[in-house]
Parts: sequence; structure tokens; C-alpha cells
Amino acid sequence: QHVLTQESIDRYPSEGQDQDLIDSGLFDPMMLRSFIQSGLKNEIDGFTRDLFGKLGDAVRLLLFRHYLIVSVRVNAIAALQSMGCDTHQLELPPMSLDKNDEHLRAYFSKVLEQALQIRDDESQKQNSSIIENALKYIDQNYSDESISLNVVAKAINISANYLSAVFSQKMGISFVEYLT
Repeated sequence: QHVLTQESIDRYPSEGQDQDLIDSGLFDPMMLRSFIQSGLKNEIDGFTRDLFGKLGDAVRLLLFRHYLIVSVRVNAIAALQSMGCDTHQLELPPMSLDKNDEHLRAYFSKVLEQALQIRDDESQKQNSSIIENALKYIDQNYSDESISLNVVAKAINISANYLSAVFSQKMGISFVEYLT
């Protein structure tokens, strides 16, 4: 029930808790946010391996481990919120503070995987909404000779290039083919 208990502190001797191991330039929380916003699920393992490789021995420090755990949680939530995602779906399990780097790395991977899944699900919902709006506009205005990709995109307030890409992906045919 506590973030830090006397028992958890006593488990780790103070020797080797050299704060010089921590180089503040090695861990940038914004890279977590950036990865959540644009990373792919198949890149998670490489991302966490590289991150923990850069951090080196610092991950063995108890307070730094706490910082990493809190940071991945806070930044996952912040990144998802900045994209308009529902963060209540993010199930953050408790994390053991043992000195096993693989457990901590697996925890990072799990949080990142959940965050990317939420991001992708939200993107699918938004894309479906875009297609619904486009189809509704087309159905209501198909007899208008001036109807085009640009007109529909402007009507639903997105770029024509994005509409074209989402339309083709979701519908399996191009916008022009559908309109014809």
C-alpha cells in the first residue's frame, strides 16, 4: 500500500547506491511520449532494450527504479491524453522493485504495449467516424456535379490526402471508385 516502505529500503544496502551512476541526459521522458504517439508494437522490444542499455547500472538504484516506474506510467497517460484517448483502459499492474532488470524492462514493455493498443483502437474509432461522415456527405450530395475528394474532405474538416488514404484503407476501393 506504500510507494516506499522501510522494509523495501532495508532490502537494498546503501553501498552501490552511487548517485553518479545516473546521467540525467540518458533518460528523457519525452522519448516515451514520442514512442507512444508514433511507435509500432513490433518496435517495443528494441525500444526498451536500447533504453535500458543506455541507462546501464543506474537501473539498479532503488530510487531510480521508482522514478522509471512512475515515469513510464505518467508519460503513457500524458501521451494518450494528448491524443484524445481514454486512459481509463490503461491497466497498470503493480511493479516489483527487485533488482532484476528484465522484470523492469518487461514492465515497461507491457505498459507501452497497452498504450499503443489504446492508441490504435482510438485511431480505428476515429477513422471509422471519418468514413461514416464522408459516406453520409456523399449519400446526401452525390447528385451534385461539383462533388470531389476535396469538397468532401473540406465538408468533414480533414485533409484530402488523409481522407483518400483512410477511405481506401477502410473501404477497399478508392474514393473516386466509390463515388462513380
